[in-house]
Amino acid sequence: VSLPFVPTFYLPLHSMTAFVMAVFLVEKPRLLPSFFFFGIAWFMCAVMWLKHYTPNPWFRCKSFGDFFIALILGYQSAGEIEAHENEEKAIASKEEWDQRVKAAEEAAVKAAEEAAKAAEAEEELLKEFGENAQGEGEETEGHKGFPKISILKPILFPIQQNLALVCHYVRVVRNVIIWEESYYSFWITFVSLVLGIVFVFLPWVFLLKWMLRIIVWTFLGPWMFFVDKCYLQKKKPLTEEQEEKREEKLEEEKSQGREEMADELRRQREEELKAKDMKAALYGKYETTVPAVQSDRYIDYPLHSSSATKYHCDEDDIQAVERIGGQEIPVAGETTPLIPKQE
Repeated sequence: VSLPFVPTFYLPLHSMTAFVMAVFLVEKPRLLPSFFFFGIAWFMCAVMWLKHYTPNPWFRCKSFGDFFIALILGYQSAGEIEAHENEEKAIASKEEWDQRVKAAEEAAVKAAEEAAKAAEAEEELLKEFGENAQGEGEETEGHKGFPKISILKPILFPIQQNLALVCHYVRVVRNVIIWEESYYSFWITFVSLVLGIVFVFLPWVFLLKWMLRIIVWTFLGPWMFFVDKCYLQKKKPLTEEQEEKREEKLEEEKSQGREEMADELRRQREEELKAKDMKAALYGKYETTVPAVQSDRYIDYPLHSSSATKYHCDEDDIQAVERIGGQEIPVAGETTPLIPKQE
C-alpha cells in the first residue's frame, strides 16, 4: 500500500483472505461449495494480478476488469506499447527469475547427487553382509553384443502417444492458469464467482438431503421384494431354440452394423479427400493446422525493441470480397456433402 507521507508497506491480503475463509468454513460447513468456487476465482485472480503487473509489457494480460467491461459494454479499449518500454525493469526481473530457476535446478542436482551417494553407501553396507543390492548378482549389469530391445515397442509406443496427449492438455491448462489464454481464464473466473454467489444462497444441504431420501426410500425399501416378485421373476429362461434364434439375430445386427460403419468410414474418407483437393485448388498445395488453444512448450514473446500501436480503419478502407458461387468447404465437425455446383 502506498500513501502520501507514509512509507510503502505490504499487506498479506492472501493470507488474510485464507484465514477469514477458513474461519467461516469451520463455523458453517454448508459454505463449502461456495468457498470452493470462490477459491478457484481467487486463485485465478491472484495469477492474473501477477501477470498483469509484470514489468515486461509483452508479458502482461488483460485484467478481469477489462474483460468484464467488454462483456457489459460490448467493446474494450486497446493499449499501446512503445519500443524499449520499461526495458531495464523487465531485464532485471528476467535475470532475477533466471537466478531463482538456476538456484532451484542446482538444489535439485545437489539433492540427486546426495541421494546417489546415500544409495552407494547403502549398497556397500549391504555387500559387507554378503548381500547384493541388485538381488541378481553381477548378471544384472547387462551384457554387450545384444541387439536393441524393441520387443516392448508395441507396449511402450501407445503409452508414448498417450503421454504426448497428456502433455498437450497439461500445457493447455498451464496457459489457461497463467492467463495466456485469457478468454478462457476470464470465463472460468467469472463462472466460479457466479457459482460461489449462487451457492451462498442455495440451500444445497436441504436439497441434497431430500434427494438422498427420495433415492433411498424409492429403491432400497422392502417393497423392492414385490418388484422382484412381480417383474423380475416372471421372466422365464429362454429355451435352446429361442437362445439360438436370439444369437442369430444379434449376429445379423452386428454384421449389418459393421457394414454400415464401413460405408460411413468410406464416405468420410472420400469427403476428406475431396475437401483436401478443393482447399489445394483454392488456397494452394501447402496447409497447416492452426491450434485453437496454445499448447506450445515454450511461449514466444516479442523483443523489447518491438512496439504496438492502435489501428484505426474506416469503413471505406474495408474492401468487400466477392464470393464465387459453388459448394462451400465444410469446416471440422460438419458433414456437408461436397457436390460441385454451376452458376
